[in-house]
Amino acid sequence: MRGFLGITGHVILDWTMKSVMICCKRFKGRHTSENIRQEYEEVSSSYEIGEKIATIVSDNAANMIKTFALPGFESDPQEKGEDIDSDDDSDQRIKDNCEDDMFINDCLPYHSRCYAHSLQLVVKDGLKDCSPHLKTITTKALNTVSFVRKSINASEILEDENKLQASNATR
Repeated sequence: MRGFLGITGHVILDWTMKSVMICCKRFKGRHTSENIRQEYEEVSSSYEIGEKIATIVSDNAANMIKTFALPGFESDPQEKGEDIDSDDDSDQRIKDNCEDDMFINDCLPYHSRCYAHSLQLVVKDGLKDCSPHLKTITTKALNTVSFVRKSINASEILEDENKLQASNATR
């Protein structure tokens, strides 16, 4: 029952995707947009990566949306329905903005909502309206996973199999 803020970085080097955990720190206090923004700015300045960030991706929680809707961040043009050239990379987009208008806000990163989280929310909403037969199947699957996670014998029997995933609002 403790809050944490995790920030990861993702780059492509030599045609290979690289990911790094920049920070995972205890987040005390209320998870307001102002507090999240303050922690983000502290991390990006302490690692001197602020100018290297092209896009920020977060979940769809209202506090995260508000955090990056504050002055200094733009919404991703694709989320607004604007067309952008798919060959145009983020670095070039930022350079173009900085050269056209020398306003600091134009040089800051875009904010996008996580596609996987959005898809999960759609599936969750769809399962609410599913047929009684499908609800019975999903309930049995949830009960099976719950049983296996609580039973040492059942866990040992399935040890060499794929891991059973517990029900979670973000999975």
